[in-house]
Amino acid sequence: MAITLMTGRVSHIDHSTETSGNITANHGGQIQTAHAWSFRLNNHPAIYKSRSTASFGEGDELTAAGQDKNGTFMIVSCRNETTGAVYESPATMVCVLAGLLILASLPMLLIIIGFLVLPLGIYFLMMGLKMSTANKLLQTAPRLATA
Repeated sequence: MAITLMTGRVSHIDHSTETSGNITANHGGQIQTAHAWSFRLNNHPAIYKSRSTASFGEGDELTAAGQDKNGTFMIVSCRNETTGAVYESPATMVCVLAGLLILASLPMLLIIIGFLVLPLGIYFLMMGLKMSTANKLLQTAPRLATA
């Protein structure tokens, strides 16, 4: 499915935070936090997920790049026109990780594990390219004039 732009007014905002991880007695631990915002963008349901925080307010004008999934617009990157804040996906990091996985999997094709790692690298490459497309689409979108 293609990445498209959607622009409109934010309403019915709901924010949730998910914290997960593990703590071990000897080695410390690792805790991760993810944020998710669900709202309506021009009365169309939309969801934005990120590991970092973002600021959306009732009535803010938003330009979002993403794709429609089962009637909900899944936002990949967005720009809050009211505050000027821009939230882009980490496309470069994901593409570099994908390239490393693909390169590492090539010599491992001689043993069975390469056939497991190569599809994972290709999946990450597809995700990184989708993020890059969304970021570029958002960067080329004209800024809205807000009153």
